[in-house]
Amino acid sequence: MPVLTAVAVQADGGKELLALELCGSESGDAWKGFVDDLKTRGLRAPLLAIIDGNPGLRQALGRLWPATAVQRCCVHKLRNVERKAPKHALDELREDFHRIVYAASGEAGRTAYTAFERKWAKRCPGVIRSLQDGGGELLTFFTFPKAQWKTLRTTNVIERLNEEFRPRVKTQGSLPTEDGAGSALQPRGARPDQVAEDRRLAEDRHRAQPEHVGSGMITAPGRRRPAMRCVVVEVI
Repeated sequence: MPVLTAVAVQADGGKELLALELCGSESGDAWKGFVDDLKTRGLRAPLLAIIDGNPGLRQALGRLWPATAVQRCCVHKLRNVERKAPKHALDELREDFHRIVYAASGEAGRTAYTAFERKWAKRCPGVIRSLQDGGGELLTFFTFPKAQWKTLRTTNVIERLNEEFRPRVKTQGSLPTEDGAGSALQPRGARPDQVAEDRRLAEDRHRAQPEHVGSGMITAPGRRRPAMRCVVVEVI
């Protein structure tokens, strides 16, 4: 069952889970409702949204936050491109693709992009169609500081979240309920009383930490959050 997911990347580099939402399918309507709910809960337009290639998600973001820059996940795009190429060409294709996304500058990345198009257009037209589906949004991260490129290229932060869920969520019935955290989300081998104590200690530490105001984060009465740089949105 799809779980729509959003993670915020704050100005100080910290990350915060914004939403997990079960849905029947990864449809355009599902993504529209998901993004609308983020805004309803107080999320302001982020500087950047890092997304996979779902067209419904892209349309929802464009409608709600038209000024927000969009970065297409380079890992997802490489997977899409690989599906259009014969197996014997995959190693060469990956090398050429990596020249684009691991270029030393935005100009070098665009040059490598053009060279990729020229080289593969006749050999594998489907590869080029898949690459161009991402368009310039594959290179958006180059407009941000170089120190942030590694974080901004991909939705890997959500991929890691998916890896954490897989061994813990075995069936839909084991998902958490309103009256408790649910055993599926507890660390394996953890006792219920230990989990409750760990949660209490974490809440105490959070209350003791100084917080400051910033734009772009979900806020609740009495709570203030650092400014948000971008939001990573995907399905797990």
